[in-house]
Amino acid sequence: MNNTKRFLFILSNLFLPLAILFLYFFDLINTGVVISWIIGWGIVFLGFVFELGLFKRGLGKGDKSFIRNILGALIIRLFFTLILVFLSIRFLELNQNNFIFSVFFFYIFYLINEIFYLNFRSN
Repeated sequence: MNNTKRFLFILSNLFLPLAILFLYFFDLINTGVVISWIIGWGIVFLGFVFELGLFKRGLGKGDKSFIRNILGALIIRLFFTLILVFLSIRFLELNQNNFIFSVFFFYIFYLINEIFYLNFRSN
């Protein structure tokens, strides 16, 4: 991955949380919505970083090892996300609709980013 692609990859991953904070600073959304979306982003982003670490570890190995690492990481990430979502809903006073929607939205967004990352790495 060259420097331009790497920069665009990092920029795309930071654009949405910064856009949410930008909307908050200009009083376009309230505090409860921002907290729900930022916590949702943080939970999914931790899983994304974990998955990228395993991608880098698995890319240098054979196909069978790579598939085993990726599928194992997906299972671990899903359980990790599920546990953090339940704990957040249970113990934090979040707007539940915004929080669940943000987790779903960011999960799909970062899944698409992982696919692009793998495609850029292979080129």
